[in-house]
Amino acid sequence: MDVVEIADLTEWDANDLGNLNLAVPLFAESLPFVLFPAPGARPVVTEKMAATVNDVLALKRKYTLTQ
Repeated sequence: MDVVEIADLTEWDANDLGNLNLAVPLFAESLPFVLFPAPGARPVVTEKMAATVNDVLALKRKYTLTQ
């Protein structure tokens, strides 16, 4: 996902924290993400935030658990 795609899904709260939910393949479900701007920075999605989100989304399940 690029910065624009993530920004479109992000809602900034009164504390300038960005909140969004994304499907994470590793857990096979949608999980909340919270984006933290640098102190004093405007509440916008940065390239660094996008890279972090994409790193998490790229994690794959190595083994399947069976019961």
